[in-house]
Amino acid sequence: PSEFTLKLRQYIYKRDNCTCQHCGMSEVEHLKIRNQRLHVHHIDYNKQNCNEDNLVTLCFLCNIKANSNRDYWKNFYQEKIIKMLKR
Repeated sequence: PSEFTLKLRQYIYKRDNCTCQHCGMSEVEHLKIRNQRLHVHHIDYNKQNCNEDNLVTLCFLCNIKANSNRDYWKNFYQEKIIKMLKR
């Protein structure tokens, strides 16, 4: 969607310290290993929902894991983001 802009993704990367919020891999490590930036994952799997509390930074492998057993990962990342935003 048009709301999923580069500016929004950069904000999410910065909020998440350019680090995978599951395994802790940094953007620098990910670039070296995968030759790509970290991913911004839609927690509720709804690509139209671009609210910052529905977005989390993940590495390639953690993003793949999050796409199976979706109910588990949705709850996992929702709780993580709620805690993060309360700081």
